[in-house]
Amino acid sequence: MKRLRSFFLFVKIAFKISPSYFVLLLAGSLLSSAQIVANVILPKFLVDELVELTSKNVIFAGYVFRFEDIFTIFSKVFFFGALIVLANLIFAFINQTYKRLLDVKTSYVDKMFPGEMAKKIMAVSYQYLEDPYYLDLKERALFAQTNQSALRNLINSFALIIQESITIIALVTIMVTLSVYLLIALLITIGLILLIRIYFKNYQVNFMRSLIPINRRYGYYMSLGYHFPYAKDIRLYDASDLILERVKTYNHSIMTSFRQSYHKLGLMGGLIRVINVLQSTIIYLYIAFRTLGIWGEKISLGSFTMYVNSALRFSGSVTRFFDQFVTISQMLEYLEPFMEFMNLEDEAEKKGNYELTKIESIRFENVSFSYPKSDKMVLDNISFSLKAGERISIVGLNGAGKTTLIKLLCRLYKPLKGTIYINDINIEEYDAESYRRQITAVFQDFQMFAYSISENVTGVEIMDAEKLTQILKQVGIYEKVMSLPKQEKTPLNKAYDEEGTELSGGEMQKLAIARALYKDASLVILDEPTSALDPLAEAEIYQHFNDLIHDKTAIYISHRMSSSVFCDRILIIDGGKAVDYDTHHNLMQKKDSLYYKLFMAQAKNYQIDNGLKLKESAV
Repeated sequence: MKRLRSFFLFVKIAFKISPSYFVLLLAGSLLSSAQIVANVILPKFLVDELVELTSKNVIFAGYVFRFEDIFTIFSKVFFFGALIVLANLIFAFINQTYKRLLDVKTSYVDKMFPGEMAKKIMAVSYQYLEDPYYLDLKERALFAQTNQSALRNLINSFALIIQESITIIALVTIMVTLSVYLLIALLITIGLILLIRIYFKNYQVNFMRSLIPINRRYGYYMSLGYHFPYAKDIRLYDASDLILERVKTYNHSIMTSFRQSYHKLGLMGGLIRVINVLQSTIIYLYIAFRTLGIWGEKISLGSFTMYVNSALRFSGSVTRFFDQFVTISQMLEYLEPFMEFMNLEDEAEKKGNYELTKIESIRFENVSFSYPKSDKMVLDNISFSLKAGERISIVGLNGAGKTTLIKLLCRLYKPLKGTIYINDINIEEYDAESYRRQITAVFQDFQMFAYSISENVTGVEIMDAEKLTQILKQVGIYEKVMSLPKQEKTPLNKAYDEEGTELSGGEMQKLAIARALYKDASLVILDEPTSALDPLAEAEIYQHFNDLIHDKTAIYISHRMSSSVFCDRILIIDGGKAVDYDTHHNLMQKKDSLYYKLFMAQAKNYQIDNGLKLKESAV
């Protein structure tokens, strides 16, 4: 039942991509069946007429026949011969046209199917995308389509089942007029072939599944060679030999597995060929005996050709018919990871009971969190609150849980325990789309896309040009953008567009901040996005950013203390626990606190001037 549901899901996806694809497949099935039946039946009449003509020509002496007898037979021979040729020419023309159309449609479905996967990845809850199990599930889901063309094979098998069903019904109708016993004998040999094929298919599934882990490792090391971001490190640290050695090792393992597989598959293929020879022998001997009148009622030579063709084609059609069920089962097994991934909950499905229009307050109440399959608490019983317009800084050592806390607030993760409230309402009760509109964040590992600067900042093709210009100036990158050949229309990647540009890390971070400002959300979060900048530049960005956001609520995360001095309060996280939540002034009074130690450690190289600017220390 599960397989049946999976099958209809994939049919639904393919039909959604291209409804005409199914119409074309059905038409092709009917066409192929008609051609097979025509080529079985029509030659019988031609052969019988030829035999009759030959017999009249051979019996010449002592036989009196009229001229019109020969003319009639010749006419019939010509008619059936021409009919066979004409039918095959028509079928050939239609098949050629059909094949071209089908190739176009199949390529389209193949290209669009990964797009359905991409849509799901963009829509699914973020928590799945950092869970190793679901990352592996995603790889297995993609592997089925990219390496086995599973969806294409699934749909093609469905079409072949329809085609072979029509063909089998027609051929059985012909064969029962000859012998039911021959039909039973053929079904027995076909059954043996099918059992071998089922074993063959199951072996293939298990074999391909066993290759997935090693194929992932092989793919990773192969990708290092052509991924531009790794190019500098590979050259600087002379890593190419190690990479190539790993590629060679994994490739050797894969090829060894394939050699063993081919040997086993070759033995099974040989056994199938032996059974096929036995089957053909039974067909020819029995029908030959019937033609000679040795066994059963005598049949004509034309009937001999028809029944032989029917039997051989019947054997092939039944084998292919059941083989398609095995193929469908195999493809569905390949596609099970895809099915599981597509059934994951979408963020868009979380409509919620409330729409968030503005953030008035935020409250964490006894919030704890740990990653899936981990007993370690990343955050443990965190509680704090802030009001609209307040700025807080979150400070802590690496791995303290600062970014995780922000991801919980952004609803990328769900708390294991406790509740996060916005405007005194559990954040899970808000509509996901309206919730995300009120939050903008710049993470340390932010990503920009390979389209234009303006599209990266605004997220749309048609934007507010004046607002864009103002924000680019505010973050200090306007002059750089204007110096580019296509200015704000310049793509952010040379790999996909020769007119693109590669900005520095600091410049990219300024663009990321510009993107956050353009969104105009109630809450602004900066999660160490300026780590690529020097401390003085970072302090300037933070201070300037603080002026730009006006009355918005802001949360800053930084290893440096640039943001702490102008924030209303500072949340100190140590080992996943909130150990302090107070003003900069009050925290500096606690000489044994973590905040004081961190601040003073940085003060050796930088000092704060009136709580507003960082200056280089004379030390």
